[in-house]
Amino acid sequence: PIVLSGGPVTVCSAFKYLGSWLTESPTMDKEVAVRKGKAYAAFNSFAGLWSNPHLRLPDKVACYRVFVLPHMLYAAEGWNVTAAQLKTLEVVHNNCMRRMMGVRLRDRHSAKHLLATCKLEPVRVLVARAQLRWAGHVARMGPERAPFVALVGDLSGSRRRGGQRMTFLRSLRAGLATCGLPCGSSDEECRQWVRECASDRVAFNRMVRGLKMAARQPSVPTRVQPPRRCKRVHAAI
Repeated sequence: PIVLSGGPVTVCSAFKYLGSWLTESPTMDKEVAVRKGKAYAAFNSFAGLWSNPHLRLPDKVACYRVFVLPHMLYAAEGWNVTAAQLKTLEVVHNNCMRRMMGVRLRDRHSAKHLLATCKLEPVRVLVARAQLRWAGHVARMGPERAPFVALVGDLSGSRRRGGQRMTFLRSLRAGLATCGLPCGSSDEECRQWVRECASDRVAFNRMVRGLKMAARQPSVPTRVQPPRRCKRVHAAI
C-alpha cells in the first residue's frame, strides 16, 4: 500500500476529477450515465417553462441550449464514445425535444422531424464538433506540450484479442465520417489531416462551425417480384 501523510492511500475504482468521472476501465459508460442523469435533472428543473403554452418554441430551444445541453455534453471534447453510447444521449435529446414541442412518443414523430422543428443538431454532430475543435487546438500546440504528445503519439506492442477499445481518434474519425468529412482511414492519416486543416485557424474554425450531418444517399428501389404460386394449388383452382 501507498502511505502519504501518515496514512494509507485508499484505492477506488472511479473518482470525479474536474467534473468528469475517471474509471479503471478506459470506457465512457460511467460518464455517459452521469451525463444522462445530469441532463434530465437540469431539464426537469425547468418543467414549468417547457409546459408554458404562452412561450414560443424558439425561446424554449434557446433555454435548452443554455441550461441543458452544457450538462449533457460537458467535457465532450475528449470523449471516446461508441455508437451505442451516442445512441443513449440521442434518446435523451429526442425526449427533451418532444417535451418542448408538447408531443408524445406515441405521436410517432421521427427524430429528423424533431430536429428540423426545433432547429437543433444531433448529439453525434455536437460531439464531433467539440472533438474536432479540441483536436485542432491541440494540433497547434508546441511539440513539447503533453496534449500534443498524446495526440500524435502511438502505443507500441501487440493488439489484444477480440474487438479493440474505442479511442479518441477512432471516435473522431467516426464522427467526421458521419458528417461527410474524409479524414483518412487510419489514425495516422487522421492526425495528419487535423494538423493540415488546423494550420489555417480562420478556415478551420469556419469548418467546425459549419459541421452538420451528411445527407444520406437515397437507396435504389428494388424491383418487386410477384409472389410464387404452388403449381398443385393453382392447377386445382
